Amino acid sequence: MRRPGFYPLAWGLLLGASAALLWAWSYGLPRHGSACTSATCVFVPALAPALLTAAAAASALLGVVLLLRRAEGTDRGRRPIADQSMASAVVAMGIGLLALGGAVGSWMVLIGLGVIAGGAGGVIREALAMRELRRRDPGP
Repeated sequence: MRRPGFYPLAWGLLLGASAALLWAWSYGLPRHGSACTSATCVFVPALAPALLTAAAAASALLGVVLLLRRAEGTDRGRRPIADQSMASAVVAMGIGLLALGGAVGSWMVLIGLGVIAGGAGGVIREALAMRELRRRDPGP
């Protein structure tokens, strides 16, 4: 396994390249007077590329800090934790659908609520299973 700092650093570099393209698109589009003829025009053209640049810088900085710390891999200590939860990912997707419903319509809000309810059921099931596992095997 690579050191954990490699992944945030690579992600920061990818975001930085995307931010550079977005900076070019934000100010490289043709403008006629005060009106922009493109569908990508916004009131503050620097806002989106600035946010993406900040995210790239934060991710790259985190990657550099982790690389300099010389942290090694994953802790393999024995303890019952859920490190990969599909149910929590489903809840996150439901929240995204719920937020999208504000722009699309109330039908999307209802779909988002249904996805959140299904994901919440899975999160509750995982929590109960973890509690039972801790009860049976308290560890060291």
